[in-house]
Amino acid sequence: MGWFIRKKRAAAPQAVATDLSADGRSAEPDVSIPREKFILETRAADDDARLPVYGIYQRFQEDWETKGYKDATGFPETSYRENQKRVIVDKLRLAIKEALLRYDDKITEIESHINQAGQNGLVETLEKYRQERMKLVAHRGELDLLDKDAREIGEKTKAILISYDMGFTRGMVSLSNEIVNEIMNR
Repeated sequence: MGWFIRKKRAAAPQAVATDLSADGRSAEPDVSIPREKFILETRAADDDARLPVYGIYQRFQEDWETKGYKDATGFPETSYRENQKRVIVDKLRLAIKEALLRYDDKITEIESHINQAGQNGLVETLEKYRQERMKLVAHRGELDLLDKDAREIGEKTKAILISYDMGFTRGMVSLSNEIVNEIMNR
């Protein structure tokens, strides 16, 4: 019978006067915790931004010209430029391979969830997992194309190398101009 009877809430405790120091502040330390410390707020767009394919695209969009310029002012040798171009492609391929492995792991995991949801008759959950799997498979296919592009120095990878070359050339010209100005001012 007591299940349906609500207890009256106890009155909220009254504020207790605290001792104030000479400068008007409370003698007790402030123990408030910022909201972001204990509440994780995410949006769907934020979740998508963490998917590996977006990280790979960010690598393709980095400022390679500035990197080439800085490399030229630090190490003004064409052999260094060629080595750095190989390193850029190798690092890009390594990041793509890592992302492919992560997608393979996620696809395997989601397939086990699909099987489990199918066995349990969870239709809505099953459909959600199938859509997630379709998205992961599409992203993995895109990564396969990017890997092929990096391996064969295709359009997207070539743009990185051209940008790096342009920056390296600008750096060499800048370095040459400094040396010429130094000689002319003697």
